[in-house]
Amino acid sequence: MKNKEINKLTVDELKNKINSLKKDLFNFRFRKINGQLEDTSKVSQLENQVTKSQAELVSANQEVSAAKAKVDQLESKISKQEAKVAPLVEKKNRLTAQAVKAQSTVSSKKSELNKAKNELSSAKSKLSSLKSEKQQLAAQKNALEEKKTKFEEKLAQVEATLKELMANRDRGNANKIKNLREQRKLLRQKIAEVTPRLNKVEADLNKTSAELAQAKKVIAGGDTKVSNLEQEVAAAELQVKKLLADISAVENEIAQAVPQLARLKDRLASAKTELR
Repeated sequence: MKNKEINKLTVDELKNKINSLKKDLFNFRFRKINGQLEDTSKVSQLENQVTKSQAELVSANQEVSAAKAKVDQLESKISKQEAKVAPLVEKKNRLTAQAVKAQSTVSSKKSELNKAKNELSSAKSKLSSLKSEKQQLAAQKNALEEKKTKFEEKLAQVEATLKELMANRDRGNANKIKNLREQRKLLRQKIAEVTPRLNKVEADLNKTSAELAQAKKVIAGGDTKVSNLEQEVAAAELQVKKLLADISAVENEIAQAVPQLARLKDRLASAKTELR
């Protein structure tokens, strides 16, 4: 067998070839001793083939050992690289989950903030309406009080004049007394009409004042609530921003580590192919 053909044999094929050559060599030597071998040079040829094959086997074993060492080294590197990548992927997943939760919090807080702003706007609108209503009621109260006061003052004057005329017992004052009595009756009627209207306006004014005070409390609380929610939204948005930055940093680390891992795996596959 030529050297080129020997070089193409695998380790197992070389072992089988050597065993076969040794058997042939044993048979040739036996025949040579017994004088049965015509061409004795075949013994030397077989011995040379055995020697070459054994040398090739040693070389092949060395190559296999080197290839196995290379495979082991690559597998070790891959294991280390995977150990490096796995925590990064886990960290990214953890940060992503936190970011999703934080973004949900932002959405929830913004919704709550918009609701609080709408309630505050409604309360301020109501406050403006109540102030206008209070001003109107106060004006009505002042007008009715002024009217009632004038009626009462006029009534007092009429009753004083009437009392004076009746004390004089002058029959010539009969018509005056009659007119004054009619005026007194009319004034009393007017006072009687104004009083319940004034009482109602005062009751409405007290009610409006109470509602106005309550609206101011609501607005004060609403302002505080809106301010707090705005701070919470800002804090939540800042947290989301930070988490996204952390995720980006981890993704960059993964982007650097994964290609290196892929290259190592390609080299390992190539090394295993050579080993076969």
